[in-house]
Parts: sequence; structure tokens; C-alpha cells
Amino acid sequence: MRKLIFIISSILISCQNLSIKQADNILEPDFEKYSLVNNSRLEKALKKKNLNLDDIYALAVERTEKLAIEYANLKESEAEKIKAYSLFLPKISLRYQQNLINSNGSGSWIYFYAKQPLFSGLKEIYWFDKINSNIKVKENLLKYKAQRLYLEVAKAYYEALISKENLKSKKTSLDLLESRLTELRRRKKLGRSRQSEVLSASSQIAMLKADIQEENLKNQVNRENLIFLAGLPRDFSLDINISKDAENLAKETLKNNEKVNIENRFDISASKELLQYAETDLKSAYASYLPEISLQGNYNLKGSSSGSSSEKYSLQLNAEMPILYGTETLSNINTAKIRLNKAEFSHSETVRLAQSEIQKAKINLKAALSKEKAYEDAYNAAQKNYEVQNKEYSLGLVTNLDVLSALNDLEAAKIKYHKSKTDILINTIWLKIASGSQIQFE
Repeated sequence: MRKLIFIISSILISCQNLSIKQADNILEPDFEKYSLVNNSRLEKALKKKNLNLDDIYALAVERTEKLAIEYANLKESEAEKIKAYSLFLPKISLRYQQNLINSNGSGSWIYFYAKQPLFSGLKEIYWFDKINSNIKVKENLLKYKAQRLYLEVAKAYYEALISKENLKSKKTSLDLLESRLTELRRRKKLGRSRQSEVLSASSQIAMLKADIQEENLKNQVNRENLIFLAGLPRDFSLDINISKDAENLAKETLKNNEKVNIENRFDISASKELLQYAETDLKSAYASYLPEISLQGNYNLKGSSSGSSSEKYSLQLNAEMPILYGTETLSNINTAKIRLNKAEFSHSETVRLAQSEIQKAKINLKAALSKEKAYEDAYNAAQKNYEVQNKEYSLGLVTNLDVLSALNDLEAAKIKYHKSKTDILINTIWLKIASGSQIQFE
């Protein structure tokens, strides 16, 4: 009785409204355990004007089709459980039968027919095992895709930030150059500067304006990437938040990665479940050799035979032992073996790809840390050099070309230094996700 109540309850739960809505500013109730984003976090992101990385990710979780598709795949697998319950439940139907040729005479009947499976060669158990494995596969893939979405959003976010900072830096340099050009023209009228210096500064300004146009284009492309990922409005603004502890966070991540358990990765968990699914599928194929037992009953509502009396009801215990079903069973077994072999190869490849990705992420993060220190030194040196060149120019010790060269070096060093800092943040996130760590919000 308890088993029947459990089955009926499970069917009712599975038959709830499974429609999935996307871009309605509301997350499905159980979505938090897959994406770590709940409706409270989503609501806060919707109200903010300046969006940070976590805000954009929360919006992307609700609005991107990527996770909606994976979530629909999960719900589809869960819905398959309803079909599996049919192996335990009776089949009842109303039948009509008309005998056309029969040694006992002709006749017709209308009757209820019922069949209750008792044993199906363990197929029902294996079917449930396969469905549960498939559900776990879909759950792990959904979590894996959510992590990858966070990494994708992080890359787009920091690329948009660095593009915005580069644009700001170039415009500052343009203001300095235009101010210097004005000064050079004044000095030329006084005979203290040459025409070549004015032309050189004009050329630098023209080049810088072209660079600004190119950077502005990059900025628009980066913003478009965020708009696509998170469904943001065209006039969105970013919260410029580059962590000052990026270097310490990166070093801590590298240290923790020395004892990383690769089994924590969701794609590997999904691959293991697929392997389990294939093993169960092979057992199910072998189960076709086992007998099937069922109860079968009829209850006659109307009808009779001209040659014999008609029974009102009947109940039979049926047992069927497979002996020869052509080559179907053998084919199913061989197919299941091949699928298991493919699943083993797939799991091995997934593990090797994960190990390779972790190593690549570690190499990139170490390189980013090394470059950040070098570019910081270069930026400080370029800044000091520009200040000295400016001072010495006012004393007539250096030429205008020396000052322009120092300004160009300063701008280039500043851009590379800012990019190195965002590279550290992106590669830190990459290494964490590659190692199977959970997403951590600020």
C-alpha cells in the first residue's frame, strides 16, 4: 500500500506545470541549486543602475537560452519517470471481440481487460536506474553550463571594463596632446619652436583620434556581447570594480589548486553517470533472457458464443520464458556493449581534457601574475619619465619629440598594466571553475 501511495504521489508531482519561461524576470523555484542565483539576487540586479559582474551573471542566468535549454532537458528526463511507473501499474482497458472463424462457433463480447505485471526480468529496476542516471547527467550538465556561463560573462565584463578604461586613457592623452599643440603654436609664433614640432604633434593627435575611434568600436562590441549574454538594455552602465586584492586572490587560488580534486568537476560527474547508464543498459539487455510473469483478468459485460457458454469473468497467472526471439536480444546486447565501450572512451577523454584545462589555466594565471608585476614597474617608470621630460622641456633641456615619445610610452604602459590586472582576475576565475570550485559571489 505504501508503495502504491508513493507511486501515485510521485506521478502527481511529476505532472505539475512543467512550462519553462525565460526572460520574465523570475527564476524557476529549484533553479538556485544549479546556478546559485535566487530571485532575491535577481531582484537586486534588476534594480541597480551600475552593474557589476555578479549582477550581470544573475541577469544572464534568467535571460540566456543556454541554461533554459539545459533546464528543459532536465525536466524532460524527470518527466520520463511517469512512463517508467507503467511497469508497476496495471493496464486496464475496455475491449470488443468478434470471432469470425472459431471451432466453438461464432460470437462477440464486450469486456474489461486487466493485466498486472509481477516480474519483467528486472527490466523495471534497470529502467528506473537508467532514468535516475540520466537525471543526474542532466543536473550535472546544467551546473557545468552555469559555471561556464559565469566564466563567459566574466570575460565579457572585464573586456568591457578594460575597453572603457583604455578609451578613457586615450581621451586623457588626447587632451594633453591638444594642450601641448596649443602651446607649441604659441611658441612657434615667438620663434621658440619649429614647424616640424607642430606637425609632429598634429600627426600624433590624428593617430590618437583614429585609435580612439577603433577603441570606441571595440567598446561597442564588448557591450554588445554583454547585451547578448544577459539581455541588458542598450544604455546599461558598468560598476567599475577591479579588486585590489586580485594578486593575493590569485596566489591563494594557485596554492589551493595544488590539492584539487578533479572529481568535483560537474562535467566529470556527468560523464561518470553516463558510464553508469551504459553499464545499466547492458544489464537490461541481458535481462531479456529472464522470464516475465503477470496476472491477467477479464470481466465479461456483454456477449456470448453460439457453441459454448460464455464465462462471466476469468483470472490467469501468465509466465513467459524467452527461448528464441530471432537475433533481437543478441543484437541489443552487442549494441549495449559498444555503447558501454564508447562511454568509457568518452569518460577518459573528459578526464584528460579537464586535467589539460587545469594546467592551461594555471600557466595562464602564473603568466598573468608575472606580467602584472613587470607592467606595473614599466608603468611607474613611464610615468616618472614623462614627468621628468615635461620638467626638462620647460627648462629647454629636451625637445618636444622627447616629450611626445614619453607620453606615448606612458599611455602604452598604462593600457598594458590595466589589462594585466584584468587578466589576473579572468584567469583566477578560470582556474577556479576548471578545478571544479563553486561560483563565489562578492
